[in-house]
Amino acid sequence: MTLGLIAGNGRFPFLLLDAARAQGQSVVIAAIREETDPEMDRRAAEDDGITVHWLSLGELSRLIELFHKEGVQKAVMAGQVRHKQIFSSIRPDWRLAWPPAGWDSKLPWPIAANHPWTRLAVRASCRMACARPALWV
Repeated sequence: MTLGLIAGNGRFPFLLLDAARAQGQSVVIAAIREETDPEMDRRAAEDDGITVHWLSLGELSRLIELFHKEGVQKAVMAGQVRHKQIFSSIRPDWRLAWPPAGWDSKLPWPIAANHPWTRLAVRASCRMACARPALWV
């Protein structure tokens, strides 16, 4: 199974990446350009099971298309996204600008990927990083 990792800032994305790789999972990282540590590129260069794609905040369509293309069906979010980034630099794409009926527009863009029309399941990162990571499904 290929895991999608939506990576914010800090060390937590790296901890989840290590946990997934220890389980033998391939990982496709959607690195948030304004937040994620550039070291993600180095980690991907050292491990064929890691692919990194850099996205800006608000690129929900690109995130969904990327994960579908890479065969990702389950994803986790890890790391912080600073509020000043969310409210100052976000440039919403068409899926955020014209959401479908029933959309709760108060949801941040990665959480919105859990909406049924995306066909992605965004899981709680704490399940992936728990003491018994094999229980993550």
